[in-house]
Order: sequence, then C-alpha cells, then structure tokens
Amino acid sequence: MRRILTFLLAALTGSSIAQNWAPFPLDETSEWSIGEAIFDGQCFHSYRYNYQVNGTGLLNGHEYALLSGNGTHMSQNTNWNYPECVIPLTPITCEGLMRAENGKYYVPDGTNEVLVFDFTKGTGDTIVNNGSEFVIDSVDQIDVNGKTCIRQWVSDEFQQPIWIVEGVGHQFGLFQPIYQFENGSTLCYRENGVPLLYYPYGNSCHFLDATGGNDNSTIEVSPNPSSGIFNLTVQQQFSYQVYDLFGRLIQAGAGSANAEIDLRSEPDGVYLLRIESKKGSRIQKLAKQ
Repeated sequence: MRRILTFLLAALTGSSIAQNWAPFPLDETSEWSIGEAIFDGQCFHSYRYNYQVNGTGLLNGHEYALLSGNGTHMSQNTNWNYPECVIPLTPITCEGLMRAENGKYYVPDGTNEVLVFDFTKGTGDTIVNNGSEFVIDSVDQIDVNGKTCIRQWVSDEFQQPIWIVEGVGHQFGLFQPIYQFENGSTLCYRENGVPLLYYPYGNSCHFLDATGGNDNSTIEVSPNPSSGIFNLTVQQQFSYQVYDLFGRLIQAGAGSANAEIDLRSEPDGVYLLRIESKKGSRIQKLAKQ
C-alpha cells in the first residue's frame, strides 16, 4: 500500500509540475545575442548572431517559434601559411526554429526532430545536447522578468559549472552546442531591450545595431498573408531569396525598387524571405494561405 501511495504522489506531483512549464519564447520581445569563436585547425572564426522572435510556423505537423535576425562573421589566420583564412567583418543573416512541449525543447532535423533541452530531468539524470552527454549536478529555479523558470546545472570537462535555463538556453548559446574545449561562445538574453541573463566570456552583453549588419531601410511586403503573390518594395537596389522552413531555396531574384514574388505553386504555409542590399540584410516572414 505504501508503494502504491508513493507512486500516486509522484504521479500527481509530476502532473502539477507539467502544468507550469515556462513558455518558449518567454516573451514576444525575447532576443538572444550569441558570440561564437571556432578554431578549425587553420583559421580562427568569430561569429555574432542576433535572434528575435518572428512569429510561428508549422512544420511536419508541429508549430515552431521562428527566430531570425542578423549577425557578423570574420576570420583570421593563425600564421602566414593560411592567407585564405583572412575574412573581413561580413554581415550575415541567421534563422532558427525551436519549440517546447511539456518541458522538452526540439529543433527540426529534416522530417524528424532533435531533442536539445529536457527540463523534465532532475539531479543525477543524464541529458544529451548535440551528441554530448552531461550529468545534471543540481536543479533550481530562477526568476526571469517575473517568469519562474527551471535552471539545470551541469559541468564541462574541467568541472566548471554551466547553467541551462528554461525558455532561455544555456550560458553559451541557444542552438549552439554546450561548451566544448576547442570552441567558445557567449549568450546574452534580453526582453524589451533589457539584458536579463548573460555570460560574458570574453565579451559584453552586446546586440548589433545598424552598423553591425541590420538593414534599417523601409521594406514593404504586401499583401502578407497572401494567396501567393507578394509585392516587395525596397528603397534601393536589392536581391532576395525565399526559403521554406526546411531551408530549401524556393525562389531568388533582384530589383531596383520593387519585385513580385509568386508562390502560387507552393503549398500553403510560412516562408522566410531574405533581402540583401548595400545597407545589410533582413529576414521577413511570408505567410501563404
């Protein structure tokens, strides 16, 4: 009888916890700034990613949060034997998909999904992130702008503590692997422009402005949503690419002031429009219905 009561209590406790998972994203103003340093044996690469919430999209029957934004990439050679390593500061665009369900966080992988965070796990449990296993040292809770979020603590190969926070990511990134020795990265998370959580490994809590690659010129897409025809208006010379949520290139083109994007032959759903000009680049969501 004691075992039955214990089992029932555990089941009830788990049920009550499951009703209080923090949402993802935590807020419609959620932003992530992630710096990443990678050494590939010849070149030292430095990346800066900025992600903002850009609505949701349906993929493989699941609704994902769309995260997109701008960033930069530069590379240096470690010695004079690799001049091809030298890449000046270059604007890039970045996008990603993630969803949360009952404390588990997934990203798409083709027609399947990959589990990247699992906040149902407790102290002593093993979690897997990007192919690496970590044992949870402890679990507590943290307040993130009025929202109570689960925080897991794991250790790297040098027994240095690393936090993983529900709705935020881990201290070294969101889509990035949890810290490995050969790479380094940083995370800064903010809402309404206010930094809330950050781990400044070699950098400060920094978000790119227009000089970092954002295109602040006026861009109009109408109608949006549309049954298939989208009219794109830009203030200058531009090029564009349209991708589906699998990352496949659907259409590309260019214009001096405007262009027509025809998706009538494509299935209904959400597409990502990437616009590039001399001022930088921008990601825009297109909804065909």
